[in-house]
Amino acid sequence: MVIMLSFITQAHAEKPDEIYKSCRLTGYFDGNKEKLYADLAARLSVAKGIKKDATCDASYDSGYTAGESAKKDSKLKSDTDKRIQIEASEFKKKIQDAVLHSAGLI
Repeated sequence: MVIMLSFITQAHAEKPDEIYKSCRLTGYFDGNKEKLYADLAARLSVAKGIKKDATCDASYDSGYTAGESAKKDSKLKSDTDKRIQIEASEFKKKIQDAVLHSAGLI
């Protein structure tokens, strides 16, 4: 029973990388000068109860650097920056789909 409980706990626990994804996305959209999406990602951090701490700040900085690079030239070099750009694209798509769905357009 104890072993089963530990597996269930591990399955539901978010990894730190996922917990601070909203901080990273806020940074990306700030760096890319997309205020609407930056504000939405920041609201997600608040909703998740993420406080400004060193991990959130580092995630934000990483996202900001990637967003700034993407704004200057769309060709990102590092795998981390590419992964952040993919996360940002997925986030935008989810927001856009939700808006269109709630408007009854899809």
